[in-house]
Amino acid sequence: MMMKLTVEYLKTRFAVFNTCYFGGKLPEPAFKIMNSRTRLGMFTCRKERKGFFMTRRVVENTIKISSFYDATARDYDNILLHEMIHYYISHSGRRDNSMHGRLFMAEMERLNNCGWQITVSVDTRKWTIAERNIASSYRVIALTTTAGQHCLSVVNPAYISRIDRMAKSSPRIAGYGWYDSTDAFFASFPRVRSLRCRRVRPEEYRRLMAVMTPVTVSCRE
Repeated sequence: MMMKLTVEYLKTRFAVFNTCYFGGKLPEPAFKIMNSRTRLGMFTCRKERKGFFMTRRVVENTIKISSFYDATARDYDNILLHEMIHYYISHSGRRDNSMHGRLFMAEMERLNNCGWQITVSVDTRKWTIAERNIASSYRVIALTTTAGQHCLSVVNPAYISRIDRMAKSSPRIAGYGWYDSTDAFFASFPRVRSLRCRRVRPEEYRRLMAVMTPVTVSCRE
C-alpha cells in the first residue's frame, strides 16, 4: 500500500532500526524529504573546523529521502536502511574503498539476511511518479552543442525570450528548438531562468524529440 512519507515516519523508523541493527549507536540526524527523480536517498555529513587546534568536527548529519515516486512503507524502509549504512560507516570513522565498497556491501548483506531488500541502486523505470509531480505541460528547449552533446532544459515561461536570445548568440550551440511536452521525464527538471541545460543520452534525446510538439517562440513570451 502506498503511503505519504513524513519526517515523523523517518524519525520513528530510524529509532527502531538504530536499536535493532546498529546497537543504538547512531545519534538522530536531521531528516529531510526531497523530490528527486534520480536519487531516492542521500546521507550527508557536514564538518567544520572548531576549537583551538581547528579540528574538523561533525556539526550535522542529514538523511534525505525522496518522495518523487509513489512508494510503500517497505520501499521507504529499504531506502532509509541504505542511508543508515552510510551513516554507520561514517560515524564509526572507517573509510570504505568506494561509495558502495566492501564495508557497505558487508553491512547490506547483514541486513538483507534479516529479511530486507536493500540494494546499491534501484531501477525506478516501473515505479509510478507521484501525481503531484506530473505537470500538464513543459516548455522545453532542446539543443545540440558544437561538441556533439545533446541537452534539454525546462524553461520558466517568463524567461523564454531571454533564453532564446542567449541560445542564438552562444558560439557553443550548434542548433536548438523549442517544444512542448507532457512527458514525465521532465518532472524533476527545474524551471530555469538562464541558459542552463541538462545533458542527456542520445537515445533518450531521440525518443523525446519524436514525441514532443515543436512550438514557435515569439519575443513577447
